[in-house]
Amino acid sequence: MRFIFFFVFVFAFGVCLKAQETGIRFDSTLSWSAIQAKAKTENKYIFVDCYTTWCGPCKYMSKFIFSQKTVGDFFNSHFINVAVQMDQTQKDSPVIRNWYKDAENLSKEYDIHSYPTYLFFTPEGLIVHRAVGSTENANEFIGRGNEALNPSRQYYTLIEQWPQYKRDTVFLDNLLKMSLALSDNARAVRIGNDYLHAVHNLWATDKLFLMRRLMVMSSSIDSTWFNFFVNNASDIDRITNDAHFVERVVSKAIFDEEITPLIVKEEKPIRWEDISNHLKKEYPQLDKVFMDIIENLLEGDIAFEIRLASKKDSSANWKEIENVIAAKFPGSPWKRILFQEKADYYAGRKQWGECGKASYLLLKQYGNEISDEDLNNIAWEYIFLHSSSQKILREASKWMRNSIIRSPESIQYISIDTYANILFKTGQQKKAIFWEQKAIERAEKNKANPNEILGFKRTLEKINKEEPTWIEGI
Repeated sequence: MRFIFFFVFVFAFGVCLKAQETGIRFDSTLSWSAIQAKAKTENKYIFVDCYTTWCGPCKYMSKFIFSQKTVGDFFNSHFINVAVQMDQTQKDSPVIRNWYKDAENLSKEYDIHSYPTYLFFTPEGLIVHRAVGSTENANEFIGRGNEALNPSRQYYTLIEQWPQYKRDTVFLDNLLKMSLALSDNARAVRIGNDYLHAVHNLWATDKLFLMRRLMVMSSSIDSTWFNFFVNNASDIDRITNDAHFVERVVSKAIFDEEITPLIVKEEKPIRWEDISNHLKKEYPQLDKVFMDIIENLLEGDIAFEIRLASKKDSSANWKEIENVIAAKFPGSPWKRILFQEKADYYAGRKQWGECGKASYLLLKQYGNEISDEDLNNIAWEYIFLHSSSQKILREASKWMRNSIIRSPESIQYISIDTYANILFKTGQQKKAIFWEQKAIERAEKNKANPNEILGFKRTLEKINKEEPTWIEGI
């Protein structure tokens, strides 16, 4: 046994050594200044692998790409290699902890927010290139290393040349694509602005889509293209063949800069009527969809504040939360949002009795304001599966019938199945059979997932046999 154990140990140790010998050798025990000094002495470029402990692609690269002999041969001969952990955990070794400060500096200086990110430096320690993401094979990753050694492909070398080519659309187009691919977002916005100023036809569809991307990335009403979009909304919507292209693009920026500060400051109540009147006056070019998007964003913020308040203590004080939200957002649909958040809160804690009560009040008072998808989720998950109250089940049944009438035929079968199950749970077997058959017919007509159709047929069998279609006691 001792011999076998020793053999296994030696074999495993040998495999480990072989992987280290054949793959990339990382000098991560050295400090950043020592890495730079070594690179200068050996006249080699520096390769920095910026990874995190939670990043799946990072782990894939380390295990399957960096360990390959061809990759090791190339990177070990051309680079001093260092792997830098960009996040911090309690299990970090002293070596990793020693890199905390340098990791933070690299992240800030080179705007690293995607992983893995690879940085490449000259032997003198000057940044010349970066790459982002995993590769499928060794040759593709070696290609990235070759790009880092080629001045005509080095990203930061091209950035240095950028001021000389501010009117060169070919150069700017290439540099913009590189910056977007490398998630260098702040610089991509500036390059994109130069590119769009240099092109002759801003009204080409691809240019309008580029403007949209730059605006979303900057998310600011000070964006170079914000006024262009707002002042030409109808024309841009027509060219892009999208009736609300502009409204969707500018809404987030307007909300972030005009409404979010009011919510954060908490100096006075946030009245939807005041916000609505202000925005209609400020942006008369934008249509009702714009206002709907803004209203949805505001409702999202109200929901977030309710969730935040409900987590302050071990048990949420709903009366206190209600008073605070009512005072801060008068005139808004805060009560509907509160009922929804209460139902979600109790569902998350599997307190199904309280969840059912909150769901009942939500449907009773605001059923006509809830989307078909949300209605189905509430009726199925919060009521049918977990409530035995006939009053609550009947309320859900009423709204599911309304949903069936108003929803598109292509998705009605989902609502019909929910409706049939609730009918069965309220003791209406004949009606349940009729509607479950309808669910099957509609699902087959719309070529639904075969497994979904099979599930409906099994439900119908249970209803016919008077067997519960729900799990008792949960």
